[in-house]
Amino acid sequence: MIHTLAKCEWIKKSLPLCLISDSGTGKSHLLIALGTEAAMAGYRLEYATKLVDELSKPQMRRS
Repeated sequence: MIHTLAKCEWIKKSLPLCLISDSGTGKSHLLIALGTEAAMAGYRLEYATKLVDELSKPQMRRS
């Protein structure tokens, strides 16, 4: 699976990549490696860490 992701086909097809797992399982390390491969293939990238935490926060409602 990792070798497939490193080929960047998911980027060419505009598919998202979201890694979800317990803390300390290597998600960030893997994303850095995949990002490095993408950069070497000529893609621009942006890391959005803790996105799920931000999206799951309760939203304030205005009355």
